[in-house]
Amino acid sequence: MFIFWIILLLLGFGGLLYSMKNQKKNANAQAIAIGCVIVICIALIGLVARSVTGSGIPREIIDFAKERQKMTVAKLTVMGRYLNEKHPGAKVVYILDEGMDSPNDRITLEQIKVLKKVTPSFEILGTEIVIYPKDAVPTIVSGGVNGGGIGASAFNAIFDRHKGADLFLIFASLPSDFTQVMQFAPFRWTKKGGSQLVFCGDEMYDFVEEVERGSVAVTVISKKGSNSPSSDKQQKLFDQHFMLITPENVEAFLDARDAGRQQ
Repeated sequence: MFIFWIILLLLGFGGLLYSMKNQKKNANAQAIAIGCVIVICIALIGLVARSVTGSGIPREIIDFAKERQKMTVAKLTVMGRYLNEKHPGAKVVYILDEGMDSPNDRITLEQIKVLKKVTPSFEILGTEIVIYPKDAVPTIVSGGVNGGGIGASAFNAIFDRHKGADLFLIFASLPSDFTQVMQFAPFRWTKKGGSQLVFCGDEMYDFVEEVERGSVAVTVISKKGSNSPSSDKQQKLFDQHFMLITPENVEAFLDARDAGRQQ
């Protein structure tokens, strides 16, 4: 396509020069000149779009999205390995936004594929789609707090259908009102060893305390970049950007956090 736009641009300039030189001899010279200017504009637009990316999206955005996807894959890999080790044979339910299970959503499908690969012992009870109110306009950001117009009831309907599940693996966008999130049924279930939530999208610092209480199985938080001694590619990338908060380390993490606040 790059060569095509160059050729089109040269033809436009050639035609424009021809019409300018022959405007007295050719009665159609002015019309030809206007047409050539249009061709030149089209060619320039095509070249500008080609210079950012083949799709016309700025390269910085594409690069950021690719890097973010790499980090998300590393995060799901490490988190999934932990869950598979600590919850072998767990009965799980995947919770997605509408369209996330479509072949068109390759990003989410890749993320789910990664998680399934590192949790071979899991028994998948089903994949549920969050049903949004008709007047809601959700922002599809995997695991992010962006579900505009959606409340806890949309999720609780799913939780109630699968009370026998061990883990709910949530890729769906969450209610923008965080008080609605805290009304998710598993936060109120008090049965020891009952269903737990796993938020598979963005880093969720808000759920650290819930890991300690037991309603969230594990969560991931961001941290400042640091080196990792691991030789495993995914573990190394994870260690550079994230920290896994688990029942084994949450108490020490909270003590260190509280001590830092008191200084």
